[in-house]
Amino acid sequence: MNIKEPLLMPFQNLPFNGDGNIVDNFLMLKNKYNISVVIETGTCLGYTTKWLSDNFKRVKTVEVSALYYDIAKTNRLSGKDNIMMVLGKSEEKLKSMLIDTDDTIIFLDAHWGNHCPLEQELDIISEIGIRPCIVIHDFFVPDHQELGYDSYKGQPFTYDWLKDKFVKIYGAKGYEYFYNDKAEGAMRGVIYLMPKK
Repeated sequence: MNIKEPLLMPFQNLPFNGDGNIVDNFLMLKNKYNISVVIETGTCLGYTTKWLSDNFKRVKTVEVSALYYDIAKTNRLSGKDNIMMVLGKSEEKLKSMLIDTDDTIIFLDAHWGNHCPLEQELDIISEIGIRPCIVIHDFFVPDHQELGYDSYKGQPFTYDWLKDKFVKIYGAKGYEYFYNDKAEGAMRGVIYLMPKK
């Protein structure tokens, strides 16, 4: 029996809050980097997680809210044997979820309200020593004021804010990145980081 779902955000019943451009970019990264595994922080209600499990070999996802975890597991992820679900804070669980491979997309989307583990998540990736593709949702996109983004304690999610952490993961000249320049659905900014081949 399904659990009644709260209304949390626009387009919550679609992967990536209704943004088909993110879908296209995930599939592009999958093909370019031969990616089979996605690690997601912030399962929420599981709509993005379900899409990931339908399009990648394995998915590992972590959710801090026991209610959202239960909703996602019961309402749409039950029986999906290629998903590993973890309940807890991403900054405490991510290290054990990371696998020793570069052929991974890590989708960082656990920030919500006063809970913003983004810096800690990037530190953990750096400590593990892998060079995955990283996708961060709700990111500030220069010259695109129509795209929404998050802030934490007055600090917008910007490239300059996190650049030092990106360098620790990839090296100063070991990565490239791009932003979305268009969006659908909830109209959120996204940054995509990739190791240079």
